[in-house]
Amino acid sequence: MLSSLLKRQQPWLFMLVFMAALGLRLLAYNPGEARLVGDSWRVAIWCVLPLLWLTTVEQRGVVSAFYPLQKRSYKHAIFAAAALICLIIIGYRLTFHHWTGIPPNRHWTEYAAVVPSIVLVGFAEEFVFRGVFLSGLIRTEWKPIKALVATNIMFAASHYPGWLAGSGTMTPIDWVTASIRLFIFGMAMSGLVTLEGGLLLAVFVHSFNDAWVGLFLS
Repeated sequence: MLSSLLKRQQPWLFMLVFMAALGLRLLAYNPGEARLVGDSWRVAIWCVLPLLWLTTVEQRGVVSAFYPLQKRSYKHAIFAAAALICLIIIGYRLTFHHWTGIPPNRHWTEYAAVVPSIVLVGFAEEFVFRGVFLSGLIRTEWKPIKALVATNIMFAASHYPGWLAGSGTMTPIDWVTASIRLFIFGMAMSGLVTLEGGLLLAVFVHSFNDAWVGLFLS
């Protein structure tokens, strides 16, 4: 009886677990701390509750989150990843007033902290949202489109207030457009995971996007 009730309520319980993990992650947000140390701490907090959910409630191995959906076509997935990278470059080129390039005063130590941090966060977000959250909802018999929308609303929400609050000067229109961009980006990453069946290309494109913003346009 209890197991049957738990199975029926899994998606909503999963969302509660997600929101708890999100709250802990945001509590750990501190823009003044060292980038790699701070992001490592937040990623650790971020991943604990989803991992507990994965191993205790769903009772599946952690490795299953790295290939969460049925494996499909590497050829199509690689083509889609290349197309997304081109769109990222073109999109940022069109939406920024000038081409900034890498600032000339950056020291190599900044890259030593920023690049590992970018890869770490990209990996963690794909692992949690696509590897655990998306596949978890689909496994509880949610329709794929419903699971995709819910997952990527949560993905967009996870960037508040930390990532967006750091901008400081955003208008309400900026917040709306940023949310839409995040939702679309999350849907694109979900599409890559669906094509590949795994997280490898989504992590690569996600990290490329974050690196492009963090290193080339800041």
